[in-house]
Amino acid sequence: WGGGGGGSYHDREASREEMRGMSDASLAVHQTQLIREQDEALGFLEGTVANLKQIGHSISEEVDVHIRLLGDLDKDIDSTQAKLKGNQRMLNRLMEKTSNTCLVLVIVLLIINLIAMLVFL
Repeated sequence: WGGGGGGSYHDREASREEMRGMSDASLAVHQTQLIREQDEALGFLEGTVANLKQIGHSISEEVDVHIRLLGDLDKDIDSTQAKLKGNQRMLNRLMEKTSNTCLVLVIVLLIINLIAMLVFL
């Protein structure tokens, strides 16, 4: 962390050489400056982590809403599917009755026609 950004080996060595020639007061000022730079970097990092945390919470809330909506949609689809099956059963019964009714009607008409032919011929 020396100086706020790692740096290369040669940069660190140059910085150490530079610090060897400093007085105690200069070293204290230099260390204070380094600590201040690190605190600023950590403050920035803390803000970034807080933003990511807030984004994560927002995403979680959005996912919960979508899960609830999908659950409601699933219930609606099940209900609609059940109604469609009921309507299909009723339609099938109606078709069976209609076809039976038509057959009975045709048979009755043919019998009437046969009787009419026998009577009038």
